[in-house]
Amino acid sequence: MTDVATTPSAPHSGKEVVYCDICTFPVEYCEFGASLPRCQKWLEASHPDLYTRLYSTGELAEKLQRVALATGGAKTATAAAEVEGDSDTKKLAKAIGKEEA
Repeated sequence: MTDVATTPSAPHSGKEVVYCDICTFPVEYCEFGASLPRCQKWLEASHPDLYTRLYSTGELAEKLQRVALATGGAKTATAAAEVEGDSDTKKLAKAIGKEEA
């Protein structure tokens, strides 16, 4: 039998997950709960960097444009980029649904 030298490796540190104080979901999943507006207000006050990453209008429009262009929907990307407001996700999803129908 061959002796295999094992070296102790550094312990794997898991991903740090931020949980919402309002709905108790991870902040990436707040949109699936019934209290999204309250969750967004809490996240903006408690973790502004995460709020910007998840709900900024510019980044959301860029993500939708990449998805639309990947699926071949240039018109959808244009319509999605023009939609603005607090309920960005709902409006953009609605616009995409109408364009694709």
